Amino acid sequence: VMDTGIRTSHSEFGGRAIPTLEVDNLLLKECHEGDMRCAEDKHGHGTHAAATVGGQTLGVEPGATVHAVKVLNDQAQGSYANILMAMDWVLQHGQKPAVMLTGVTSDSNVDTSRSLKDAVDKATADGVSVIVGGGDSKENACRTTPGFVPSAITVGASTEKDEREPSSNFGNCLDLFAPGTNIKTADILSDTGLVSVTGSSVAAAHVAGAVAVALAADPTKTAQEVTTQLIKTAADGAVMGAMNGSPNKLLRVQLTATN
Repeated sequence: VMDTGIRTSHSEFGGRAIPTLEVDNLLLKECHEGDMRCAEDKHGHGTHAAATVGGQTLGVEPGATVHAVKVLNDQAQGSYANILMAMDWVLQHGQKPAVMLTGVTSDSNVDTSRSLKDAVDKATADGVSVIVGGGDSKENACRTTPGFVPSAITVGASTEKDEREPSSNFGNCLDLFAPGTNIKTADILSDTGLVSVTGSSVAAAHVAGAVAVALAADPTKTAQEVTTQLIKTAADGAVMGAMNGSPNKLLRVQLTATN
């Protein structure tokens, strides 16, 4: 989980969340075993996503090992350079099979972020699925980074009523929608605290969990095979108000595991 870090001591993780890496101002720090202050989350965004991926009661894949890779500071800010360094480290040192969930979504000009596209392409070619939120600005996801990257799995948010979450971005750069409204997940205020969150980042976390489910069922699948499987098994026409150009497909986790 490339984000603001993770409160790895939270009871939702049951010891499966591992402080792994921090990158700040182009300084890379590998976490030592047992150092709970390394890649620590003081913002909340990363912990929310991680528990949605792999929480033991709230996660999509409760058996997943979740690695805290802190690329955003405690104000959820960071640079592309930090993210690129972290992605490169994960590809060199990370365990496989793997899923890379990045909590970074920027509305900056996509023409300035081709290096990030190259990094995402490299990761998927290496068999690591890269999952990103499509953004929450009520605009075309193709205008966001890294949402515009075709090889990433870009996710829009849906509501409890299977409607497009009003703030969710849309358009043909999305691959599918997933639940992203009032999602109960782990909080950073205590080791048992919970909070409800909304947005495409938690929708992306559901998809990352589904990818983990698919890889647990068949670790030999490539990133492209996993993407194809997710889209093939998604519910067609299930999202009301998906907006013209958006893929009207809603994540179905159970079928993802069996197809």
